[in-house]
Amino acid sequence: MTLAAQTRTPAPPAPPPAADDPEAGPTRRCLASGARGPKEGMVRFVVSPAGEAVPDVAGRLPGRGFWLRAEPAMMKDVRALARLFGRAARRPVKVSGDLAERLEKLLAGRCLERIGLARRAGQALAGADKVAEALGRGWGRGGVLLEAADAGPGGRDKMAPLAEGATVIRALTADELGAAFGRARTVHALVAAGGHADALRCDAARLEGMRAGGAGRQNKGPGAEDTAESLSLGACAPGGGPAEATNNPDGHDRMD
Repeated sequence: MTLAAQTRTPAPPAPPPAADDPEAGPTRRCLASGARGPKEGMVRFVVSPAGEAVPDVAGRLPGRGFWLRAEPAMMKDVRALARLFGRAARRPVKVSGDLAERLEKLLAGRCLERIGLARRAGQALAGADKVAEALGRGWGRGGVLLEAADAGPGGRDKMAPLAEGATVIRALTADELGAAFGRARTVHALVAAGGHADALRCDAARLEGMRAGGAGRQNKGPGAEDTAESLSLGACAPGGGPAEATNNPDGHDRMD
């Protein structure tokens, strides 16, 4: 052994993976981009027994989880994505060519289902006059104000200042909102604070990302940041509800 080899300083150990920021909520590593980001802007995938990448929008499927940012660009090159899934799963993985479209439909369906559940529980209403009256009574605090994504800015601008303490979501069209309330079209709807509103925030953040081409971002009404009921969008648990922040440095998980 040479003197240089004997006196060489050993390389310092690699730093441990970054832990979640309790203030920002749980994070995951996107398999496609390699970047870490808030969990609410990502979608969990598992590999089915048939070897296909399956979106787990409810967060309940068993097996090792792999995460992608909820953006169409992350799913555009299905061949490259299949290689990434295969490398991470250590087995051949198939990725459907219409993965982005399938995921968008799944997320939209979950949002509409959640609105329907809230409506049947007496925790949701629709119509500009009813929504404005409810907001005036403070019913929106900690809840979700739904505004049609294809509505004109005039109506949205009038309603938003009333939404004190509410999260404003513009991920669904007027036709989709109308279907949730059994009518042709709906521009404004309101879901009261509670479990249905919390779950809706999580799914709508992902849907907005898929439809806007970027990570889902939702607007807060005046005072929303100061309300105890306002849920951090980083807190999406399996099933779409709130959860405590967890440390998952590798971006993978195993659900027992």
